[in-house]
Amino acid sequence: MAEETKIIYHIDGEDTPYLVKIALPPESVTLADFKAAVNKPNFKYYFKQMDADFGFVKEEINDETTVLPEYNGRVVSWLEPAKGSDGSASDGGSMCTESMIDHQLNSSGGAQLPQFGCRGKSAIIYLSLQGSRYVF
Repeated sequence: MAEETKIIYHIDGEDTPYLVKIALPPESVTLADFKAAVNKPNFKYYFKQMDADFGFVKEEINDETTVLPEYNGRVVSWLEPAKGSDGSASDGGSMCTESMIDHQLNSSGGAQLPQFGCRGKSAIIYLSLQGSRYVF
């Protein structure tokens, strides 16, 4: 039986990780091999890596020819949406528009705070729910 590499990967915001097996030994699996196996465009790829100074860290790898870091014959990865692929702005600000917020509020019925499909590092959204103003 040919040697294979198990890669556990977490997708941004999901609780349960995924597993993919690549029919290559761990010392030869590259980012390109992993990307082909998971078929998730517009994501950033982070990998569990041992750092001599800090212990285990998440290292971003974006060179497709890089051999992935492995530990005990497997690779651990985190996939996060690349900026702009999930509605976030390239400068880290929010791309929520007033019409998006109004639509979400009207469709939520006002019973719960709606989930917005936009993000930002320092986004401030002013909402008006039943006449009251909330700042998040």
